[in-house]
Amino acid sequence: MKRNFVARVVIALTLTLSVAVTSFAGGTIDVATPYAIKYFTQKFYAGERVEVTVIGDGSTNLDLYVLDAYGKEVARREGPSDIEGLTLDIFRTEVFTIKVVNRGRYTNEFSVFTDFR
Repeated sequence: MKRNFVARVVIALTLTLSVAVTSFAGGTIDVATPYAIKYFTQKFYAGERVEVTVIGDGSTNLDLYVLDAYGKEVARREGPSDIEGLTLDIFRTEVFTIKVVNRGRYTNEFSVFTDFR
């Protein structure tokens, strides 16, 4: 299923972060230094089903979190690898924060994708 999801993603934007939070649409590629936390914002619309996926380079464990506009955690995916995905049913249109945490002692180049249904 993850392979099919990644195949549906047409655009991946490469961003250089100069601020703590970056907006993106569709996908982004970034680098997390050891034990770093990266934040991205994305507006999701009421009635959508959204898939959020992070795929790293295999060097460390990455965990994925989604926060609502008030900073409350609405979803999380933690595991031993750097491939994590989750699905959200959006009930209220707002800007969400996608949080990626590098749990390892090495740098990890990763991609974050969003898919709307």
